[in-house]
Amino acid sequence: MNNEEKILELLNQVQSQISSLEKKVDDNHVEVLNELQEIKEQIHELDTKNAANHIATKTKLDKISDDLDFLTHKEFQTEKEIFNLKKKIAK
Repeated sequence: MNNEEKILELLNQVQSQISSLEKKVDDNHVEVLNELQEIKEQIHELDTKNAANHIATKTKLDKISDDLDFLTHKEFQTEKEIFNLKKKIAK
């Protein structure tokens, strides 16, 4: 085997290795894109759930706020009635 044949054989081996690496890179690229798409879908799903939780939490906080306002009002009314009763009893 002369030098030219050896060089050609080595070039063929290098080309074969490069082709193999290109295939692996392409496969990895597809796999990464698929995983990225899956992550995007999971984030979207999480965003949807998170938005629903925010709405539910706001609704509950609004109700709690209304309940506290009502209780504060009722407490004031009760204290006013007690004051008026004490005033009548004191006469």
